[in-house]
Amino acid sequence: MQFLHRLLLNPQSEEMHVNAPPVIVPHVCCINIRMRPGHLDLEREYILGYCRHITTEDVQIADIKPVQRIYLLGDRIPDMPRILRHLVNPVIHEWEVVYA
Repeated sequence: MQFLHRLLLNPQSEEMHVNAPPVIVPHVCCINIRMRPGHLDLEREYILGYCRHITTEDVQIADIKPVQRIYLLGDRIPDMPRILRHLVNPVIHEWEVVYA
């Protein structure tokens, strides 16, 4: 876990929780957005390139899939087509909406 903290976390502005419940409660839903396979994902490439230069015996990374999670707050289900139109590009993104 220390390796992941060093690699993925900015200790000045972020916290990392593994397998934890959602931080923002109550929420109406959350949207998970990731790059489609085969498209250039600079964040993924940077992390994999960084890991290739580190000699770590206890961790081997075969692949990673960075996901951006956006929580939608409120007391009613929003107009999802309108929100998705502003957040995702269907050509390069995959997404899923998870309702609370």
